[in-house]
Amino acid sequence: MHNTLITCNLSENNIGDEGARTLSVALQSNKTLTTLDLCWNEIRVDGAQYLSNALKINNTLNTLDLCWNKILTEGAYYLTYVITTIDVRWNGVSEELLHSLGLALRENRKTKENTETIPSGCLYPHSKFEYVQFVECNHRQSFGLFKNVQLAFKRSSATATIPIKPLSPTLSAGAKQRIGLWLAWSAGMTAGAVVLGGVTRLTQSGLSMTNWHWLNDMNPPRSAEAWQEEFERYKRFPEYEQMNREMTLDEFKRIYYMEFAHRMWGRATGLIFAFPACMFWYRGFFDKGMKIRVIVFGSLIAAQGALGWYMVKSGLHKDTLIDGRASVSPYRLAAHLGTAFVLYSGLLWNSFKYLSKPDIYSSTRVPRGWAMGVHGLLSLIFVTVVAGAFVAGLDAGLVYPTFPKMGDHWIPPEYSALSPWYRNMFENPVAVQFNHRVLGLTTTASVLAFSLASLSVKFGRRAATARNLLAAMVIFQASLGIGTLLYHVPVPMAAAHQSGSLVLLSFALWLGYNLKRVPKI
Repeated sequence: MHNTLITCNLSENNIGDEGARTLSVALQSNKTLTTLDLCWNEIRVDGAQYLSNALKINNTLNTLDLCWNKILTEGAYYLTYVITTIDVRWNGVSEELLHSLGLALRENRKTKENTETIPSGCLYPHSKFEYVQFVECNHRQSFGLFKNVQLAFKRSSATATIPIKPLSPTLSAGAKQRIGLWLAWSAGMTAGAVVLGGVTRLTQSGLSMTNWHWLNDMNPPRSAEAWQEEFERYKRFPEYEQMNREMTLDEFKRIYYMEFAHRMWGRATGLIFAFPACMFWYRGFFDKGMKIRVIVFGSLIAAQGALGWYMVKSGLHKDTLIDGRASVSPYRLAAHLGTAFVLYSGLLWNSFKYLSKPDIYSSTRVPRGWAMGVHGLLSLIFVTVVAGAFVAGLDAGLVYPTFPKMGDHWIPPEYSALSPWYRNMFENPVAVQFNHRVLGLTTTASVLAFSLASLSVKFGRRAATARNLLAAMVIFQASLGIGTLLYHVPVPMAAAHQSGSLVLLSFALWLGYNLKRVPKI
């Protein structure tokens, strides 16, 4: 090997294990090389062992970049004791390796004279860690373990050894799958509550149960007298007075059972989330970060119940009605729906983390801007959903059942009918429908533009599949929205449109998650 060369970049040459063996022979006699870049070379366990053996003899190389190879845990172990700077991103290393590195870092320290000392028990002079980087190492608790490794690194400058905190136990594949399925099931229950809530609103059933109690609500009326008493209570509220004066008892039972089903589904969602969460927590399956997320998710579920009743109350009392109309507050409806979508997104995203199998992207790298673009799409979808909640709360889908124009106008003349001006954004049905149209079309155009522009970019199989499904779904969702408008908001089509927003969000989340795992350039 050249006797004056200090930096060598052999990345993306596919040298493999045989090339690594040839290179290791040269490294044994070289005395000048300090930096060697071997990214993207299909180097596996054997290649890592060859390099490790060479570095036992070579005392000058202090930086070896093996990102995006396939050395796995066994190969990384070979390198643990022979390199100053070790970078093992995207190599499928395990938590056991991180534990080993953490212990090595704990012993790695400098004297007051700032001269490096070889830790006891280490055989080779390269056993002096100065820099460690772990990114996407294909394990579930990397964040918590990374903090422990960094803690050991910070303490490595002390003259005395300070013990580090014990690392969290490694989860088995079965435990990870159980946690992932629990999160996915909880997300599915949340989605079901959103769909059922949408049907409840579309059938004008949401105000049929005029009180709220955690236990009493679980027992609907049993006798004819109890049903009549419940019906008489309903008659005292504005919805009956304004809209349902001709309603019969049988018709009341239908809307009552619809609201009852929605409430019971919400309670079932809470129980399905809470009981497994307590069991997993007790068995020590959660790291610190996951414990925080579980508390947040549980709090959101509890808040949803309270927020749902807070929303219903706004349609029961005359002093909280908007313009005297017997309907729930669109503000509270938007908050209720928006919170449900946030909860659903968090549960689904975390289920991906536990259920997705690790990928080794051997020939895939994308610019970071694409991942940022997905964040923008997610934000746009969420804002459009919240705008749709205001459309639902004001029955704004009925005011202009035409497309693409609103009547004879592109911008309706009633857009600024209310004063002050900002009330039009949330309380004027015409303005609310116009805003939702614009946001929906903007979302559709943005998703399609993103998909078309990224066709030539290698996203990897999973991310590309998610992108294609997202593009197809946004076209279907826009078509549903237009159809709902033109056919005067039929219940099946309107319910499908609301459900479609969940599917659209799910594909966007799946795209974002998979794109996050693709190496960036």
